[in-house]
Amino acid sequence: MPMSHLRVSPAELETYGLREGDVVINRVNSMEYLGKSAIIPALPEPVVFESNMMRFRVNHEIALSSYVVEFLQSSFVKGQIGVAAKQAVNQASINQKDVSGFRINVPPLSLQQTFGRRITAIETLRTAHRSALAELDALFASLQHRAFRGEL
Repeated sequence: MPMSHLRVSPAELETYGLREGDVVINRVNSMEYLGKSAIIPALPEPVVFESNMMRFRVNHEIALSSYVVEFLQSSFVKGQIGVAAKQAVNQASINQKDVSGFRINVPPLSLQQTFGRRITAIETLRTAHRSALAELDALFASLQHRAFRGEL
C-alpha cells in the first residue's frame, strides 16, 4: 500500500503529530477491534494520526507504554470498552472521555519491566513457532505433492 503524504501546519502537527512512545487506540471500528492499541516506534518523518484513532502519552514516571498497551487488551479493559461503546450500523465507537475514564491497574515500574521482558520473550517464541509451522506446512505440501505423483 503506497504511503500518503499531506501538508499540515505546525499547529496541526503539534496537535495531531505522533512521537516515539505515544500510544494510539482505535476509537471507531467493529466491537472486535475497538480499543486495539499500539505504541508508536521511532519514525523517519513527521506523522499524524488518523481520525478513527486517538493518541495519548503515558507518564513514564508511573507506567511503561508497553505495559499500558498490553493492559488495554485485557478482558478487564475490554469489559469497560463494551460498556462505554456507542453502537452504530456495523461499527462502534468510544470517545476521549470514555478512554480517560478507563480504570488501569498500575503496578510498580519494576514489575511492569519484568512483565515487558516476559511479553517480549513470549513474542519471540511465538514468531519462532509460526516460522517453524510455516516450514512444516511447506514440507507437508511437498510430501503430499510427491506422494500423489507416485514419487514416494
